[in-house]
Amino acid sequence: CSHMARAKFNASTLRATTPQHQLFGDLELVRFKCTACNTASVKYERAHTQEVRLANENHTTLERLLADHVGEEHLDADFTCAACHARGRGTKTTEMLHWPPVLVITLKRFTFDVLAQVMGKTHRHISYPMLFPVPAGPTYSLHAVVVHIGGGTGGHYVSYVRASDECWYFYNDSVVPQRVPDPRTVLQKEAHMLFYEGDRLPLTPM
Repeated sequence: CSHMARAKFNASTLRATTPQHQLFGDLELVRFKCTACNTASVKYERAHTQEVRLANENHTTLERLLADHVGEEHLDADFTCAACHARGRGTKTTEMLHWPPVLVITLKRFTFDVLAQVMGKTHRHISYPMLFPVPAGPTYSLHAVVVHIGGGTGGHYVSYVRASDECWYFYNDSVVPQRVPDPRTVLQKEAHMLFYEGDRLPLTPM
Protein backbone atom coordinates (compact mmCIF):
# COMPACT_ATOMS: atom_id res chain seq x y z
CA CYS A 1 0.00 0.00 0.00
CA SER A 2 1.06 3.63 -0.30
CA HIS A 3 1.62 3.95 3.45
CA MET A 4 4.01 1.01 3.45
CA ALA A 5 5.87 2.36 0.42
CA ARG A 6 6.28 5.70 2.16
CA ALA A 7 7.51 3.95 5.31
CA LYS A 8 10.08 1.97 3.31
CA PHE A 9 11.29 5.16 1.71
CA ASN A 10 11.69 6.84 5.08
CA ALA A 11 13.58 3.83 6.45
CA SER A 12 16.37 4.38 3.92
CA THR A 13 17.14 7.69 5.62
CA LEU A 14 17.45 6.06 9.06
CA ARG A 15 20.48 3.88 8.46
CA ALA A 16 22.89 3.63 11.36
CA THR A 17 25.75 5.94 10.41
CA THR A 18 27.33 6.63 13.81
CA PRO A 19 28.80 4.33 16.49
CA GLN A 20 25.95 5.37 18.78
CA HIS A 21 23.35 4.21 16.25
CA GLN A 22 25.24 1.00 15.52
CA LEU A 23 25.59 0.13 19.19
CA PHE A 24 22.30 1.27 20.75
CA GLY A 25 19.96 2.00 17.85
CA ASP A 26 16.90 -0.10 17.11
CA LEU A 27 14.42 0.19 14.23
CA GLU A 28 10.69 0.25 14.95
CA LEU A 29 7.67 0.16 12.67
CA VAL A 30 4.92 2.26 14.26
CA ARG A 31 1.31 2.00 13.12
CA PHE A 32 -1.28 4.62 14.02
CA LYS A 33 -5.01 4.07 13.57
CA CYS A 34 -7.95 6.35 14.23
CA THR A 35 -10.80 4.33 15.72
CA ALA A 36 -13.31 6.99 14.66
CA CYS A 37 -12.70 6.91 10.89
CA ASN A 38 -10.29 3.92 10.58
CA THR A 39 -7.61 6.04 8.91
CA ALA A 40 -4.25 4.31 9.31
CA SER A 41 -0.66 5.42 8.82
CA VAL A 42 2.75 3.90 9.41
CA LYS A 43 6.26 5.22 9.92
CA TYR A 44 9.70 4.08 10.96
CA GLU A 45 11.27 5.29 14.18
CA ARG A 46 14.67 4.75 15.74
CA ALA A 47 15.38 4.86 19.47
CA HIS A 48 18.49 4.42 21.61
CA THR A 49 16.62 3.38 24.74
CA GLN A 50 13.32 1.69 25.48
CA GLU A 51 11.46 3.95 27.91
CA VAL A 52 9.03 1.59 29.59
CA ARG A 53 6.06 2.87 31.58
CA LEU A 54 5.06 1.28 34.90
CA ALA A 55 1.39 2.15 34.51
CA ASN A 56 -0.08 -1.33 35.05
CA GLU A 57 0.28 -2.32 38.72
CA ASN A 58 -0.24 -6.00 37.86
CA HIS A 59 2.77 -6.18 35.54
CA THR A 60 5.88 -6.74 37.62
CA THR A 61 8.26 -8.45 35.20
CA LEU A 62 10.47 -6.86 32.58
CA GLU A 63 9.22 -9.31 29.95
CA ARG A 64 5.58 -8.31 30.47
CA LEU A 65 6.34 -4.59 30.58
CA LEU A 66 8.37 -4.74 27.37
CA ALA A 67 5.61 -6.73 25.67
CA ASP A 68 3.18 -3.95 26.59
CA HIS A 69 5.66 -1.36 25.38
CA VAL A 70 5.96 -2.78 21.86
CA GLY A 71 2.32 -3.85 21.63
CA GLU A 72 -0.86 -1.84 21.11
CA GLU A 73 -1.34 1.37 23.07
CA HIS A 74 -4.53 3.43 23.29
CA LEU A 75 -3.77 7.09 22.67
CA ASP A 76 -5.13 9.84 24.89
CA ALA A 77 -6.28 13.39 24.19
CA ASP A 78 -2.86 14.31 22.81
CA PHE A 79 -3.74 12.33 19.67
CA THR A 80 -5.70 14.13 16.94
CA CYS A 81 -6.60 12.37 13.69
CA ALA A 82 -5.35 14.30 10.67
CA ALA A 83 -8.26 13.02 8.57
CA CYS A 84 -11.36 13.47 10.76
CA HIS A 85 -9.84 15.58 13.58
CA ALA A 86 -11.20 13.29 16.28
CA ARG A 87 -9.23 13.59 19.54
CA GLY A 88 -8.24 10.78 21.86
CA ARG A 89 -9.65 8.05 19.63
CA GLY A 90 -6.65 6.21 18.27
CA THR A 91 -4.27 3.33 18.76
CA LYS A 92 -0.53 3.01 18.34
CA THR A 93 1.12 -0.33 17.65
CA THR A 94 4.91 -0.73 17.71
CA GLU A 95 6.74 -3.60 16.01
CA MET A 96 10.46 -4.09 16.58
CA LEU A 97 12.14 -4.68 13.22
CA HIS A 98 15.74 -4.56 14.42
CA TRP A 99 16.94 -5.17 17.96
CA PRO A 100 20.12 -3.26 18.90
CA PRO A 101 23.42 -4.96 19.82
CA VAL A 102 23.13 -3.29 23.26
CA LEU A 103 19.59 -2.98 24.61
CA VAL A 104 19.07 -0.06 27.02
CA ILE A 105 15.85 -0.07 29.02
CA THR A 106 14.71 2.84 31.18
CA LEU A 107 11.99 2.07 33.72
CA LYS A 108 9.98 5.28 34.00
CA ARG A 109 9.71 5.46 37.78
CA PHE A 110 9.31 9.22 38.00
CA THR A 111 5.82 10.71 37.93
CA PHE A 112 4.33 14.19 38.13
CA ASP A 113 1.21 15.00 40.13
CA VAL A 114 -0.52 17.75 38.15
CA LEU A 115 -2.85 18.75 41.00
CA ALA A 116 -0.16 18.87 43.70
CA GLN A 117 2.52 20.09 41.26
CA VAL A 118 5.11 17.74 42.75
CA MET A 119 7.34 15.00 41.42
CA GLY A 120 6.88 11.47 42.69
CA LYS A 121 8.50 8.11 42.21
CA THR A 122 7.30 4.53 41.91
CA HIS A 123 9.31 2.17 44.14
CA ARG A 124 7.63 -1.02 42.88
CA HIS A 125 10.07 -3.87 42.30
CA ILE A 126 10.31 -5.06 38.73
CA SER A 127 11.95 -8.45 38.25
CA TYR A 128 14.47 -8.72 35.41
CA PRO A 129 16.54 -11.71 34.26
CA MET A 130 20.24 -12.26 33.73
CA LEU A 131 19.47 -13.77 30.32
CA PHE A 132 16.77 -12.16 28.22
CA PRO A 133 15.84 -13.72 24.84
CA VAL A 134 13.56 -11.61 22.66
CA PRO A 135 11.26 -12.80 19.83
CA ALA A 136 13.03 -12.85 16.44
CA GLY A 137 16.03 -11.18 18.04
CA PRO A 138 19.18 -11.90 19.99
CA THR A 139 19.55 -13.33 23.47
CA TYR A 140 20.66 -10.57 25.80
CA SER A 141 22.79 -10.92 28.92
CA LEU A 142 22.60 -8.36 31.70
CA HIS A 143 25.66 -6.09 31.71
CA ALA A 144 24.78 -3.19 34.03
CA VAL A 145 22.07 -1.91 36.36
CA VAL A 146 21.63 1.75 37.31
CA VAL A 147 19.76 2.42 40.56
CA HIS A 148 18.30 5.72 41.77
CA ILE A 149 18.38 6.04 45.55
CA GLY A 150 15.88 8.62 46.76
CA GLY A 151 12.49 10.01 45.82
CA GLY A 152 10.91 12.15 43.15
CA THR A 153 12.49 15.39 44.29
CA GLY A 154 16.08 14.23 44.58
CA GLY A 155 18.46 11.40 45.13
CA HIS A 156 21.65 9.70 44.04
CA TYR A 157 22.59 7.26 41.28
CA VAL A 158 24.73 4.14 41.77
CA SER A 159 25.45 1.27 39.39
CA TYR A 160 26.26 -2.42 39.29
CA VAL A 161 28.43 -3.50 36.36
CA ARG A 162 29.62 -6.87 35.05
CA ALA A 163 33.29 -6.45 34.18
CA SER A 164 35.47 -8.31 31.68
CA ASP A 165 36.35 -10.87 34.39
CA GLU A 166 32.61 -11.74 34.50
CA CYS A 167 32.41 -10.53 38.12
CA TRP A 168 29.93 -7.88 39.25
CA TYR A 169 31.11 -4.60 40.84
CA PHE A 170 29.33 -1.83 42.72
CA TYR A 171 30.13 1.74 41.62
CA ASN A 172 29.34 4.80 43.73
CA ASP A 173 30.98 8.02 42.54
CA SER A 174 34.64 8.20 43.59
CA VAL A 175 34.41 5.24 45.97
CA VAL A 176 36.67 2.34 44.93
CA PRO A 177 34.53 -0.24 43.07
CA GLN A 178 33.46 -3.06 45.35
CA ARG A 179 33.07 -6.62 44.14
CA VAL A 180 29.57 -8.05 44.59
CA PRO A 181 29.95 -11.45 46.35
CA ASP A 182 26.68 -12.90 45.09
CA PRO A 183 25.57 -11.78 41.59
CA ARG A 184 22.02 -12.84 42.38
CA THR A 185 21.68 -9.81 44.66
CA VAL A 186 21.98 -7.58 41.58
CA LEU A 187 18.58 -8.89 40.45
CA GLN A 188 16.97 -7.63 43.67
CA LYS A 189 17.72 -3.95 43.11
CA GLU A 190 15.19 -1.22 42.36
CA ALA A 191 16.45 -0.77 38.81
CA HIS A 192 16.08 2.52 36.97
CA MET A 193 18.09 1.58 33.87
CA LEU A 194 19.13 -1.82 32.53
CA PHE A 195 21.89 -2.50 29.98
CA TYR A 196 21.75 -5.80 28.11
CA GLU A 197 24.43 -7.01 25.70
CA GLY A 198 23.28 -9.11 22.75
CA ASP A 199 24.92 -12.28 21.48
CA ARG A 200 25.10 -11.06 17.87
CA LEU A 201 28.39 -9.18 17.88
CA PRO A 202 30.55 -7.99 16.15
CA LEU A 203 28.58 -4.95 15.11
CA THR A 204 27.63 -4.41 11.49
CA PRO A 205 26.03 -1.22 10.12
CA MET A 206 22.41 -1.45 9.00
